[in-house]
Amino acid sequence: MIVCEIVGNTIVTMEGHAAPNSEIVCAGASCLASALVESIELVAGIPDDKIDIEIYDGFLHIDLGESANEKSDALMGYFRTGMEGLARTYPESVVVIRRSYEDSKL
Repeated sequence: MIVCEIVGNTIVTMEGHAAPNSEIVCAGASCLASALVESIELVAGIPDDKIDIEIYDGFLHIDLGESANEKSDALMGYFRTGMEGLARTYPESVVVIRRSYEDSKL
């Protein structure tokens, strides 16, 4: 199961793997996450040293903190929409949890 927690427009934590024989789901989630990571710097103009990011097998954590801007908000919205689409299509493999900053466990 892939669990993706999105807090406001600045924090994403995604971990896990799709159910067996659901490689396409894992590929879709990985593609969305990779595009988000690359676009934060290239499109939103936020340099690597201003992003708290951790990536390893089956885990991604991004915290834009005070560096977030209008473009990164749009990118996070794109990512959220894509992940929620995967969750609707493959509910046995993907869960998206949306939280406001006030409700965050982070």
